[in-house]
Amino acid sequence: RNISNESLPPPGLSNVVAVATGESYGLALKSNGTVTTWGATTDLTAISNVVAIATGKDWGSEDLALQKDGTVLEWDNRNGVPTIVAGLSNVVAISSGDECLALLKSGQVVELWGETNHLVSVNGELLNNVIAIAAGNGYGLALKKDGTVAAWGGTYGGLFPTVVPAGLSNVVAIAAGGNYCLAITTNKA
Repeated sequence: RNISNESLPPPGLSNVVAVATGESYGLALKSNGTVTTWGATTDLTAISNVVAIATGKDWGSEDLALQKDGTVLEWDNRNGVPTIVAGLSNVVAISSGDECLALLKSGQVVELWGETNHLVSVNGELLNNVIAIAAGNGYGLALKKDGTVAAWGGTYGGLFPTVVPAGLSNVVAIAAGGNYCLAITTNKA
């Protein structure tokens, strides 16, 4: 595949502590809390005090930056200006795919949908005791303190509900892709 120089990180980029990539663009979080961008995306040189970054599924998706004070910046990667997500605080983790998710210090999960933010419920129960989140293609995952995983939404535009395999336990990490989920467990093979 032919990759243009515009799609590559800028030369001399250093002190990077995290990266996030989208379709034809990338973000690098530097140790000083600033974000460097490249490719077809918004210039983020004006933001600071960032501790985590997340990119959306594709060009035109929402991207997120978590600031030290627990607030979240959100923008459209095509031409958006980063703005603070209203009514959201005490955030400890973020994830972006088709869904944008925020994990609160309280262990609850907030789904960010444009002007509407709401706490996530699964099977009619409010999610609690969550320690990690992952956003996928129209679905979300939550890793709970007890090593179990909760899922909501569905793949392929919601046609197939996301289901956690029976007996999945002792999970220590989760990941959400376009139409698949991964979990790392401490179980013996």
